[in-house]
Amino acid sequence: MKITLYLITLFSMTLLISCGGSGLDPMTTGRGEHATTLLQNGQLFVSGGRDAKPLNSTGILDPATGTWSAGAPMVNKRYNHSQILMGNGNLLVVGGGVRDLTPEIYNPTTNTWSETQKMRYPRRQGHASTLMSDGRILVTGGIAEVNGNKKAVPHAEIYDPSNETWSDASDMLNPRERHEAILLDNNKILVVGSNTDDFQVVGETSAELYDPATNQWSDAGILNTPHGTSFAAQKLADGRVLIAGGGAQGKYIAPTITDAMDIYDPETNKWTAVASMTSKSWELTTNLLTNGTILFVKASTIETYDPSTDSWTLIGDMPESRAGVNTATLVGDKTYIIGGSSITYDIYGGISKREGISTVLVYDPAVEW
Repeated sequence: MKITLYLITLFSMTLLISCGGSGLDPMTTGRGEHATTLLQNGQLFVSGGRDAKPLNSTGILDPATGTWSAGAPMVNKRYNHSQILMGNGNLLVVGGGVRDLTPEIYNPTTNTWSETQKMRYPRRQGHASTLMSDGRILVTGGIAEVNGNKKAVPHAEIYDPSNETWSDASDMLNPRERHEAILLDNNKILVVGSNTDDFQVVGETSAELYDPATNQWSDAGILNTPHGTSFAAQKLADGRVLIAGGGAQGKYIAPTITDAMDIYDPETNKWTAVASMTSKSWELTTNLLTNGTILFVKASTIETYDPSTDSWTLIGDMPESRAGVNTATLVGDKTYIIGGSSITYDIYGGISKREGISTVLVYDPAVEW
């Protein structure tokens, strides 16, 4: 497996290229906990996130030229929000604040934002948004204010782009935050998450299935190892789902990180433990490559996992640690790793210092590291 890495530093504008090609400009603002989406025109759209403070700025990267242009700012500052590309080419943005925020729609053709209908339970953080096979978007769980109390909720709502309205879906079996939701090949949605209370996400990790045809939820079992929060969820080429890493985190406990991985088989509705990761990791991202392997972008390393052989290959080290949420998006078979955060944690897993990263890295399997 091979990789090309492009990095331009903001201060000296020094271009570091390991194996030819042209470099990519950095973002004008360093950011982590942002959202990145591949638009229908082949450009990458980045919104929000935070450096030291939350942002409403956006940027558009043209992979063909390696240059950025400013997009229109969002109506609201957001971080840890969800951003979904809809069938009409527009983006739906939900959540991402410490207060209730109305969802927004971005139109790439006109480079404009507009607020859409409010949700019954506005999501602040920790929800999951999933594009369903019929073009509607399912939003599950997260932190919402209910009867004056801020808490993790089991509520699910569906956005219909055809009439720009929200409707209630059946509640999940469990309240969840910082969970993951994956569309399966059978059109059901697999939701995976851990026990949640007011202070922490700990304990066993469970799963449930949503069937859009019946508007019903069903149990999908308990994973072999608790994954806490900040784990990776990736659908494999054969339709199974891989859950990797994660950790327990809370206000009064030190973080406990795992290297465990589990695979869900929709045919049997069962979980199977597979080979552990090469290191304990959380706040990692994954991408399915065209050869069926999974690219893991961790805080300090890049690796690939081959489900067919249950084996790992180390690609190399990251030039700088990218803790927090860093975004990896496929363009062809290249993975663009945009921004992220340089984070210092205290002994309880809280963040004592945060700095946004502005540089862009590119992983290319066809070119040597």
